[in-house]
Parts: sequence; structure tokens; C-alpha cells
Amino acid sequence: MGVDVKMALEAWAGVRVWLAVNPWWLFAALVVLPGFPLPASALLLLTGSVWTKNPAMGCVIGLTGMGLNMSWTYWLAAGPGRSAVGKWLEASNLRLPMLPSGDHFRMTLVMRLTPGIPFFIQNYVLGFFGVPFRVYLPVSLLCNGFFTCAFVLGGAGISSGRIGPAVTGVSILVVAVIGLRWVRGRMAARRSVGGDR
Repeated sequence: MGVDVKMALEAWAGVRVWLAVNPWWLFAALVVLPGFPLPASALLLLTGSVWTKNPAMGCVIGLTGMGLNMSWTYWLAAGPGRSAVGKWLEASNLRLPMLPSGDHFRMTLVMRLTPGIPFFIQNYVLGFFGVPFRVYLPVSLLCNGFFTCAFVLGGAGISSGRIGPAVTGVSILVVAVIGLRWVRGRMAARRSVGGDR
């Protein structure tokens, strides 16, 4: 197709320069695009590469963008989405499922900690099933915040050639994975104890 590695790298450098001058476009992409089947990790790596001189600001921007994305997708599912499906089910004499209040926290953890579930589906499912926003957003930010910062710092380190941000990003990612495995193990142990009773 007449495109080689050098041309791709030059195009990538041009995009980075343009986004550095127009950072609000990247922020808007972080808020909107992860609500669709698009990888948030690529946008977060790009965020790190744009804010190479200030990775901490990149992390703040990444966390804010992802928090706003989690918010609008939740409200879309909890409001218009749930209402539309509810009207459709009423014609079939079925009712929308509602989680018991004691399961809201656990459901949020399960959705956020289970690997393989796309990010946008997690947001829509939690909103659709009526998890309260006061539970949904803090738990979601806590679970996803580590990965957000890890990808931003990794992107900053890779694009700038500095080892510090890259190592910090990888370290956060390793700690997050170990922590998630520990939490999943604890949840599984509690389920087995509850089942034995």
C-alpha cells in the first residue's frame, strides 16, 4: 500500500504534536470513545505520550476522562436504556431484574475484576442492573484507576525514552494485577464458605 514503518512513525509523531497543541481533543476522546467497543488502553497510552513532560498531569487527565466516561455510560444504561428495555419487556409480561441492595458492591467488584469483560459492557451492565451511582463510581475508579495510571505512565516512558515513568507504570500494573488476584481469591473463599453453610 506504499506505507512503511518510517511513514507510520512520522504520522504518529504528527498526531502527537497536534494533540499536544490541542489536548482537549484527546480528553474528549477519553470521555466519549471508551463508551463504544474501542480500547481505552490505546487512548491512555496516547495520553501518556502527549503529556511526557508531566506524567502526573497525564494521570489526572486520564482518571478524569475515564470517570466522566463511566458516568455518562452508567446514566445512559440506568435511564433511557433501562426504560426502553422495561417497556419492551412489559409487552411480554416480564419484569426487569433488580439486584438486592446487599449485592451492589459485590456485583461492581465482580464486573470490574473479572478479566475479559469489555470496559464499556461493564459500565452498561452495572447501570442497567441498578447499582447505585454512589457505589458504582468510587469502586469503579478504585479498580480502574491503577490500570489508568499504569498505561499513562507507560505511554509517557515509551514515547520519551525515559525509564522512570515506564518502570513506575509497569510496577503499578504488577501491583494492580496481584491485588486483583488477591481480591478475587478472597471473594471466591467467601462464596465457598457461604455455600458450605
